[in-house]
Amino acid sequence: MVGRPKSVTRKKQLAKQEQEIAITRAINEYRTEQRKDELTKSLRAICREVQQKYRAETGKPVVVDHMTVSRRLAGNRSSAQYMAEERAWLKPEEAEKVVEYCLELGRRGFPIGHRRLKEHVDAIRVTVG
Repeated sequence: MVGRPKSVTRKKQLAKQEQEIAITRAINEYRTEQRKDELTKSLRAICREVQQKYRAETGKPVVVDHMTVSRRLAGNRSSAQYMAEERAWLKPEEAEKVVEYCLELGRRGFPIGHRRLKEHVDAIRVTVG
């Protein structure tokens, strides 16, 4: 909305998204650099370049830590990915079952309320875990 300031939490979310974009760029650039036959740049140099390019493109400063990029290259997940995958109430396949249940009730003409939906989700959570 125009003229309305963003909350501190929203600003942090947007900054984290910007950082994730820059980290992804650094990972891709490092992988393309490693495919070359001649002498390659170091990971630190690539991270510095990505930071400078990103600031030149967007005007927003972003920090791309070489150790974070190194961990991601080794297969580690970001904290946001971890939270989404491991700490979610429902696994993706369980969430799919809930959606199918809602659609089936809709096809049959029964409206689904919050209470019924919560009962179904709780039943899935109890059976799984």
